Amino acid sequence: MYGIFCISLLLLLASTPSAFSATISFEELLNLNEATFFQHIHQEATFVMFYAPWCGHSKKLMPTWAELSQRYKPDELKIAKVDCTAETKLCSEENIRGYPTLLLYDPYGGESPQNGVRFHGERTLAAFSKFVEDTSNIDSITKQFELEGFVYVMTADNFLEIFKQPNAFVMFYVPWCSHCTVLKPTWEALAKKYNLETKTVIAKMDCSVHKSTCAELGIKAYPSLVYFNKGTVTSRYEGTRELKDLQTFVDLQYSLNLENDADEADEKIPSEDDEDTESVLSITGAKFHDTIGSTDTITFVKFYTPWCGHCKRLAPVWELLGKHYKRNSGVVIAKLDCEEYSHICKAQKVEGYPTLNLYHRGKFKAQHEGGRSLPDLIQFVTKHQPKEEL
Repeated sequence: MYGIFCISLLLLLASTPSAFSATISFEELLNLNEATFFQHIHQEATFVMFYAPWCGHSKKLMPTWAELSQRYKPDELKIAKVDCTAETKLCSEENIRGYPTLLLYDPYGGESPQNGVRFHGERTLAAFSKFVEDTSNIDSITKQFELEGFVYVMTADNFLEIFKQPNAFVMFYVPWCSHCTVLKPTWEALAKKYNLETKTVIAKMDCSVHKSTCAELGIKAYPSLVYFNKGTVTSRYEGTRELKDLQTFVDLQYSLNLENDADEADEKIPSEDDEDTESVLSITGAKFHDTIGSTDTITFVKFYTPWCGHCKRLAPVWELLGKHYKRNSGVVIAKLDCEEYSHICKAQKVEGYPTLNLYHRGKFKAQHEGGRSLPDLIQFVTKHQPKEEL
């Protein structure tokens, strides 16, 4: 058991650390000392490697420890290090007796968060991630999404969660596309910068695997680079594919979204009854006519049943449509369960599911029978929005 540690007697045997190759080097990780250590562990979740530069086991772990930092955003978990040959007093206070010693400090977990929880398992990325998940209250984005290198992998199962992020920039691609292949290393470099340093999520989706999802999102060419903010498409990138131009675009979108969020916060006057409204309004039978009868809005209603396969397939796109119009007081995106309110559906002459009807001032105006991608649905709503009277 003691063989896995470099016991303090070995301090007499100094050696030069060997070089290793890592995308983010061990030297670049957060380095804590006596002046900064306690501030960090009391304010932020921090996983700390106490080490000695001469220790062979420490040197062996360094690349893995650096790679672990790529799995967490800085505001989720700090991956840090303490050089015990330089911080002898601090290491003594933390009861460090061998190298490397790995302690997880979580200010939001446990009765004594200032006391680190010691890691004793196998020193692998999977074991470290499992330890973090089991030991702390940290909810890493990597628990929801697979990470390839620095890029988050978007699938049909998780794409809605990625779109809900405040800022997400997604590359839609297919493996046989030569332009996609050329862009891949640049996209990786972009993800390295933003997935680790800011709240912008850089992701990718393989449309050869998730054909229906890409079709529903209106993806028709590869690569397609689309920027989302809280479920809404804010921009489609059509500039050069140079890294500097992509970075400029991301910085601009991020700043614009921050400004928009600030403006909305200033404009909104919260009340005691203020609640976070749903993006898609669920209509009950008793409220149907009141909902579609508003003189100020058009109401786009999805008539569905819980068992309908096509309805299930449309559901995430319908939610994105709701998010797109959530801040538009002139449009309501709604849904009605025909299994529960069959009399309403019968009265509206619904014969198949899903049926998508648009209403204005209580009257049926149009039925959507075209494509069910997000752009198709937005185009349909735009076409039937009332023109402003001069």
